[in-house]
Amino acid sequence: MVTPHAYVMSSALLTSPTAVDIYTSRTPGLPDDQPIQIVWLVYGIEGADKVPGWWLQLFAAMQSAAEWRAKLAIIDYAGAFEVFIETVLNDALTVKYDAAVSAHILKRTPEVAERVKTVLDLAIGRRLTEDQDIHRAWLTRVKDVRNGLVHSGGLPLTPSAAADAHQATIAAMQWIADRLP
Repeated sequence: MVTPHAYVMSSALLTSPTAVDIYTSRTPGLPDDQPIQIVWLVYGIEGADKVPGWWLQLFAAMQSAAEWRAKLAIIDYAGAFEVFIETVLNDALTVKYDAAVSAHILKRTPEVAERVKTVLDLAIGRRLTEDQDIHRAWLTRVKDVRNGLVHSGGLPLTPSAAADAHQATIAAMQWIADRLP
């Protein structure tokens, strides 16, 4: 496999709705310890309607970051996390109670900052605020930056801001996923 930008060649590729694993990959002409860039491009995937919305938005954010569009990437990382948390909460609350109760709780608490605290606690008995490092990173590198972009008319950003948002989003998603029943 060769990516559209010919950065990585691989002899094996496995994909699933939650991961892309590349095996025996290398970048032609670079030493083995040289960092590489992987860019995702998805065109006409069969069954894309079955892929969770947060997953598609997360990969859109990664694509924007890879193309040095930091503002768009951060907005997409924030959106991907919000859709992820809604999906996780809806699933967990539906199992614990039922679909009507889940819909009612989510409608009454539309703010993601509250959902990662009280609603997540109600759904799985845990709050993202239990891990202050992960919660603070998500709050300052994703949510606050996104709010500044959307509500303050924009902020100057560097590509490292998109990388920080990526790391914070993935860490928060992973923390939650690791604690699901």
